[in-house]
Amino acid sequence: MSLPDITYIPNFYSEEESNEMFTKLSKCPFKQPNIKVWGKSYEPLRKSCIYGDMDIEYEYSGHCELPLSSNRTMLKIKSDVEKKIGSEYKFVLLNFYEIGHTEIGAQNTMNPL
Repeated sequence: MSLPDITYIPNFYSEEESNEMFTKLSKCPFKQPNIKVWGKSYEPLRKSCIYGDMDIEYEYSGHCELPLSSNRTMLKIKSDVEKKIGSEYKFVLLNFYEIGHTEIGAQNTMNPL
């Protein structure tokens, strides 16, 4: 799998804006679905919440999820990022890790969006 093209933009939002957005996004309806990996079901250490166009269905590891309508905070972030990079997005996956040292590895969902 090739590495993604990532651009880090320091201070994209002020510390105050970032904290306010984090507080609002922490209230999203995160779920912890059972997923299948190598034929075994388990609960991942992360919780997730999916937002986007209602005609997109997100499927991974034997689990299917329909997106929620974007809230004001998500729409603001989406608009700001799209203006900055000149591309449009239809979908976002929020991951919430209750344990600070939990991480996610490289993935290839093989699902076209």
